Amino acid sequence: MNRSTDIGSIAGGLRRSAFVAAAAALAVLSACEKESPTEPPPPPGPAWRQEAPVNAPRFKAGALGWNGRIYLVGGGGSDIPEALPLGVEVYDPAGTSWEFHEDLRLFTLTGTVFVPYDGKLYAASGEHPGGFSRGVQVFDPAKMTIETVGVQLAEAHKDGGGVALPDGILVIGGRSTPGTSTTLVERIDPVARTVVNETRLPYPLQDFSAAYHDGLVFVFGGQDGRTASRVDSVAIYDPVAKSWEVVDNALPLGWEHPRAAVVEGRILVFSGKGEAGMINGEFDPLARRWSPLSSIPGARSESAVAVLDGDTWIISGFVVSGEDELLTPDVFVYDISAEEDSSDAARPIP
Repeated sequence: MNRSTDIGSIAGGLRRSAFVAAAAALAVLSACEKESPTEPPPPPGPAWRQEAPVNAPRFKAGALGWNGRIYLVGGGGSDIPEALPLGVEVYDPAGTSWEFHEDLRLFTLTGTVFVPYDGKLYAASGEHPGGFSRGVQVFDPAKMTIETVGVQLAEAHKDGGGVALPDGILVIGGRSTPGTSTTLVERIDPVARTVVNETRLPYPLQDFSAAYHDGLVFVFGGQDGRTASRVDSVAIYDPVAKSWEVVDNALPLGWEHPRAAVVEGRILVFSGKGEAGMINGEFDPLARRWSPLSSIPGARSESAVAVLDGDTWIISGFVVSGEDELLTPDVFVYDISAEEDSSDAARPIP
């Protein structure tokens, strides 16, 4: 992925070479099963609102909803390895602007696996100027600190995913080295500060999203590390039985960079590359099917996501402008309870 900044990168976004973007898109599209939803997504509705923009637009950042506020952590304003990681931003929905703590930084730049756990935001692996990291950091909003946890993962998991279990954190898949995806899943015990190998994915995977719901781990979409194709499957892991189930064609398209959140006991899967940019919907864990809800007002990918008081926050990330991809400071918030007719909006994909 080649991206370069121009002098207006903070205000106007980060621009990707149109030629490189087109070539990369063609390479991925040629291997995909499905590249567009089977029907147009429903239009945006009253369930969406826009909040104040962030100070420093970024991609692949982490976010945490805690104590009535939103915390935006890490991510890149550039994918140049020598670039400095971005500082923490804090937003009070009762206010009008984000508070920027520019010097509170992770040591990784992009590709970090972010997992909210016990009121903190854990940041595993990622990339820094020295290469891929196997370290783990933790952001504590109560203390406004970033600390190193003091454990080493067995492998790097750049561009992987993670979930919080009742008794630990799973770090899943991603890139172990440049050009190589891993199947390894590792479990971090934040209390004992230990890490062990948990299981392996059914296939090597990167650029996906994961969620924990009712005792199961759901791994949505991503890019298959064997073929570079976008995945329309959902892999489901049972941590007790230590077994996997793969549901093929469970998503409306091959879905790279989806975002997932569990809100009010419901699994939302939304946003992503290409045709998935405006898509928003719900995954039914019993029927093993995804259904559409009202669309995101503006297409975006690689955004940060947080849940606060039943609202889902989609923060910054990339938008497409003509042949370019630009970083946006925009923030959209979704209230699933405000869907006008959820029984109609959540109709299944045929």
